[in-house]
Amino acid sequence: MTESAANRSLFWIGIISLLILSAGPVQAQFAIDKDALNYSGLHGSAKQVEETSIGNQEALSFSNGAATNSIDISESSEGSTMLPPAQGEVGWIIGVPANGYGVILHTTDGGENWTRQGSPNTIPNVPLSDVRAIDANTAWAVGNEDGNYAVILRTTDGGKTWIRCGAPGSVPDFGPLGIGAVDSKIAWVVGSNGTIIHTEDGGKTWGQQASNTRAALMKVAAIDRYNAWIVGDHDNGYAVILRTSDGGLTWTRQGNASTVKTTGLIDVTAADNSSALAVGVNHTVLKTMDVGASWQTRMDGIASGIAHMNGACAINKSNVWITQDYGRVYWTSDGGKTWNGQNPNGTGFWLMSASARSLKTVWVVGISPWIGKGIILHTTNRGVNWTEQFAPVNVPFRRVSFVGTRS
Repeated sequence: MTESAANRSLFWIGIISLLILSAGPVQAQFAIDKDALNYSGLHGSAKQVEETSIGNQEALSFSNGAATNSIDISESSEGSTMLPPAQGEVGWIIGVPANGYGVILHTTDGGENWTRQGSPNTIPNVPLSDVRAIDANTAWAVGNEDGNYAVILRTTDGGKTWIRCGAPGSVPDFGPLGIGAVDSKIAWVVGSNGTIIHTEDGGKTWGQQASNTRAALMKVAAIDRYNAWIVGDHDNGYAVILRTSDGGLTWTRQGNASTVKTTGLIDVTAADNSSALAVGVNHTVLKTMDVGASWQTRMDGIASGIAHMNGACAINKSNVWITQDYGRVYWTSDGGKTWNGQNPNGTGFWLMSASARSLKTVWVVGISPWIGKGIILHTTNRGVNWTEQFAPVNVPFRRVSFVGTRS
C-alpha cells in the first residue's frame, strides 16, 4: 500500500518541530523532506518552449462577489516617498518557525525590503502553511494546531498586529493547510481529515461544513462569498476536487478516476466562476472551463516525471504561472495548452508558490530540500531575468501572496 503524502507530512512535522525547538535561537541546518513540512501533504522536472508575446497586463482588476477590487499597481513616481505604498507592492510570505514563533514576512515595496512581523507573544510556534493578502491592511494566515485548536491569524493594520481567531471549542483541533479569503470578513480554511470551516464575520465565529471525505484538503480558490473550489489528497483512488456555489452549504465532488488521473492535488487557482486550474502530484496540471463539469490535463511542454507541481496563480483565463520541484517554473498565455519552462535559480529548490500580477511580474518562494533554507525570487520581465530577494530570516518558505493577485 502506498503511504499517503499527507500522512507522511503529519509524521515528519513532529520530527522537524523537535529539531527547531531543540535548536533554540540558533537556526537548525538539516536535510528536509518537503512532505515533512505540513506544507503540501503531497509531494517532487523540466523543459523549454518558445515564448509568445502578450499585452501589458500590469493593471489588474477582478471581482469579489458584488464588489470589485480595482488595484493600482503602476510604479510610483520616483521621490514620492510620502505617498502610501501602491497596493500591488504589498505582500506577505509565510514559513516554518524560527526563534520560537512562526515566520511571517511583509513588504510594501515589491520585495526590495522584507521585514518579519509578529513575536512569540502573538504568533504560535508552528509551521504556517498558507497566507492570503486582501489589501494593504488586511491579510489572513493559517498554520498547524496549537493549544488544541487550529492556528488562524488575521491582520487589519498591515501586520502591525496579528490576532489569532477563535478559541478551543469554537475552532476544531486540526491541521490547516489552506485558506481562501474573499475579503476581510469571509474565508474558508481547510486541512486534515477533510475539514472545512467557514467564517463570515472576520473569524469571530466559525462553522464547520461537510466535505464528505476524510482526505487531507490542501488549498482553496475562493471566487466570491458563494463560489469556491477546494483540492486535496486522494479518496477512492483519485484526487479530491470540491466545488460550492452556495457558500459551502453543499460541497460537490467533481471529476472521477478517469478524468482526475492523479492521487493528489496540491493547489488550485480560479480566474472566475467557470474556469479553474489545479496542480499536483507527478507534474499534474488539470483545467476546467465549464464550472468543473469536465477536467482535462494541460501538460504540453511539461516534462514527465515524479516532480510535483506545488503552486498555481492565474492572472486570467489565459495567463497562469505554476511552480514545481527542482527549481522549475512555468507560464502559459494560452490557457495551459502549452507551457513555457524556466529554471530561475538552478540550485534545485522546491518552488512552492507563485504570486503573479501579470505574466511579466511574479514572486516565487521555495525551500531547499537539503539545508533547510528558503528562497524568494522575483521577475519583472516574464522570467528573462530573476532576482533573489533578501529575507531577514532564512527558513523554508511555503507561500507568498501579494495584494491584487489570485494567490
